[in-house]
Amino acid sequence: MSAPDRFATDSAIQEAAGSIEAQKAVDGLLDNTLNPDHAWLGFVQVAARYGWRSPACRAYVMEIAKRAAVHA
Repeated sequence: MSAPDRFATDSAIQEAAGSIEAQKAVDGLLDNTLNPDHAWLGFVQVAARYGWRSPACRAYVMEIAKRAAVHA
């Protein structure tokens, strides 16, 4: 697909993916279906897929931090 046909940049797509994975982890932690190790493994999976310094990893960490602040 050529660049003009795309609706979002690769960075925006990665940020969305990282945020969604973090939301799933936080929801699982809140309803006690996951433990903190699962949240860590979710981060490792995002990092393995997109890279450690990717927008997806940054979004994952930011989303976890935001949601933790709200639920603290």
